[in-house]
Amino acid sequence: MDATLTTPTTQTRRVALAPLIGAALGVVAFIVYFVTLSPTINFIDSGELTTAVYTLGVTHPTGYPLYSLLGWLSTHLPLGDDPAWRLNLLSAIFAAVTVGLFYALIYSALRMLPAAALSTPRNVPSQPRKKPRKGEPSHQPTTAKSDPAPQFAIQNSQFKIANVAVAATTAGLLAASLTFWSWATQAKMYTLHWAFVAALFLLALLVNRASPLQRDTAKGFFASMPLDVRLLHIFALVLGLSLTNHATTVLLLPGLFVLIFAGRDWTERLTLYLRRLPTLLPTLLAPLLLYLYLPLRANAHPLMDWGIPTDWPNFVRHVTGWQYSAYMFHPAPNQFSTALGMWRDQFGPILGLIVLLLAIAGLARLVLRDRQLLAATLLTATTTLFYALNYGIREIDSYYVPFYMMALLWTGIGLASGLEQLTTQLKTQNSKLKTSLAAATLLLPILAVIINWQSSDHHDDRLASLYVQNAYKGFATNALVMSDSWDLVSGSFYEQHIRGLRPDLTIVDISLMRYPWYMDYLERNYPQLIAPVAAVEQQYRAQQELFVNDKLNLSDTASTRPIQDAYDGVISGIVSDTLKAGRPLYGLFPTVISGGQPDNEQQIILGQNYHPEGLALRVDTAPGKHDVAAPAWDLSGITSNPVPQDIVAHSVTNIYPAALAAIGNYKLQNGQPDGQQLIDQASKLVDLLRPH
Repeated sequence: MDATLTTPTTQTRRVALAPLIGAALGVVAFIVYFVTLSPTINFIDSGELTTAVYTLGVTHPTGYPLYSLLGWLSTHLPLGDDPAWRLNLLSAIFAAVTVGLFYALIYSALRMLPAAALSTPRNVPSQPRKKPRKGEPSHQPTTAKSDPAPQFAIQNSQFKIANVAVAATTAGLLAASLTFWSWATQAKMYTLHWAFVAALFLLALLVNRASPLQRDTAKGFFASMPLDVRLLHIFALVLGLSLTNHATTVLLLPGLFVLIFAGRDWTERLTLYLRRLPTLLPTLLAPLLLYLYLPLRANAHPLMDWGIPTDWPNFVRHVTGWQYSAYMFHPAPNQFSTALGMWRDQFGPILGLIVLLLAIAGLARLVLRDRQLLAATLLTATTTLFYALNYGIREIDSYYVPFYMMALLWTGIGLASGLEQLTTQLKTQNSKLKTSLAAATLLLPILAVIINWQSSDHHDDRLASLYVQNAYKGFATNALVMSDSWDLVSGSFYEQHIRGLRPDLTIVDISLMRYPWYMDYLERNYPQLIAPVAAVEQQYRAQQELFVNDKLNLSDTASTRPIQDAYDGVISGIVSDTLKAGRPLYGLFPTVISGGQPDNEQQIILGQNYHPEGLALRVDTAPGKHDVAAPAWDLSGITSNPVPQDIVAHSVTNIYPAALAAIGNYKLQNGQPDGQQLIDQASKLVDLLRPH
């Protein structure tokens, strides 16, 4: 049916179909994520995070109370046999919701894009003025003599198959982008954060586009509020919830502020909204009460009690991420070139170039049609990109996704503009041809799915769990393992405390020993480890209090010498007591296993006599030769049925050939000819692990 013959009833039905299409897109995305879902824990924080939420503990900063509560619920559902899989499933759900909300954002932006010019004709018919309610500023339609706000194109407010197709295409590109898809299959709070990003921008857009004169005829609390104020209350609630999930929500605030307030009636809007602060502030602040979860659970001394936020100073340090402040403005080397590589990898070089060109076209379109949305998205893209480029953590790829979302919004607008220009050039009114052209855009996300499937399919990815289990195979009964490998320690939280694997082992993270909460963890769970060094440990605790309260001048060696000496004394005392008791002692330090020189703490642990054994180095009580067995590791996912490996997974799994080579060289040095075979195996494994 030609658009000019569409009846009002048909038009209404079509408009009602638009959100259903978005919901269907979210369902399709969820199915894809479900099929490619990781079956258990993954590298970095997955083990620690799953353990914390499963036991209602306190996670690493900033605490994530909303995610912790939702995570606890999901991990206790009667689904599957692995709590980690259930938490991964929660990520898939939030990712699917994000896709649906992002579709709604793009669709709404296209429908409500201002007409061809930024200004509107001045011969707008005047309308009778209505008397404003008491206490509210006037929001009357402008007269012919005034300078009216931009009007929205009538055709854009109607159902257009092009808008639906472009919104679905753009949301599909987000869903199939490499980073977004990969995190949709693993446990982390990122996908929930991205759902809030899409929801907040959608609500901000609707607030700005809503006429303040629109009122609800229903009775009740909201009956006297203009539509934009009602939407603003929903926005405040969602913003408060977002702040209880991820602190980088604050990076969105400048762009959201511009999107809500920018416009020709911004002074009237600001006045109206300030008058609504008595209801807006409670709506915003009420969700923040979820942070009470942290001190309430910390006072119960759960298994995971990161930061011990039982008093105000500890609480503030925890929710502000004080522990990670050292990573800010200390980016990894070549961070900018790495970021460019990440953008290229989202869709591959060719499709990525197409998306980039469309995004540039969308920016040009916004310059002409909607500088308000342009400013809001550019500001958000800039703040999030600046933060990601200056934050030096291993999983930094996830912090670029809000930037990608802004870029894809530009892509959607550029794609819609291209379709409009194409149909104009063809000079056709054939609705079937227009529909076919719009539908053809859906080939882009389909192509993205094909490109990224292999790199995002984690359904058989057990690398992180196997890394921990393979390490355990090399440890003697009742061994003490001291390590700086967070992937071993994080995974061990889960494998030992949740799955009950190798409870005889004591795994100690020497990096976490720098924080009071971890010393509490060791005292509660391994009292026999700390008791023999109680005296020096108390001295160390006193110095720790000075450290966390910023009473040490970290740039002054004399000021930091006492805490360093006490820290070294605790480690030295634990090592000495362990060896005297005849207990097996290992150091799992990937840099040393790979041939690097031990640093100060590693040297205290390893001493002068040690040899490679499994993935670790076993400390010898006296010099001598040892018959080291060839490792019997399970290398599923590497040597058979290869699974995708990102930068982090690749860096961790490279410990296998390093350890094989170390054992092989040790054997050769001790006259054991089978060492060459292990060296050859290590060389082959390096080739398998080399990125392709």
